[in-house]
Amino acid sequence: MFRNLKRLSVRTDIAVVSAAVILFLSFCITGCGSNTMDLRKPMYTITEPECREGNVYFDFYNRAKSAVTVMEMRMNIYDKKDGKPVSQAQGTIVSESRIKIAAGEKRNICIPLNNYLAVAKGQGFIIDQFYISRINYENGKVWKDEFGIYAVSGKEAQ
Repeated sequence: MFRNLKRLSVRTDIAVVSAAVILFLSFCITGCGSNTMDLRKPMYTITEPECREGNVYFDFYNRAKSAVTVMEMRMNIYDKKDGKPVSQAQGTIVSESRIKIAAGEKRNICIPLNNYLAVAKGQGFIIDQFYISRINYENGKVWKDEFGIYAVSGKEAQ
């Protein structure tokens, strides 16, 4: 009699944990709140980022129906010669830009790296794991990619 009770309790625990995991994942994927846009539908297109003259450049096309007001970008940049990070912090570079990009507008974005570089500007760099981690829209919506799901690698600097 107690064997069956133990089996039932293990099965019940598995079912409860499974249901909790499914609810948590569906909550996070579909928006984690009313002002967060669906992660599965990025409303932008970007070109491959390129590092020139100590800056990172890329084109951003806003495909949303609302203007972009703030954009946060994340990237790792390495020295082309030895493969070591060029950031003084030795980690991911995070850059936030307060910029207005109208719905349907395409804009060339420049991220200055002066505050992050531990090596000379003239050396070659490799951009890896570049992604837009957050976009605030004029209508109050926020789109997030906290894990770099839409990350791209950039062109090698010459």
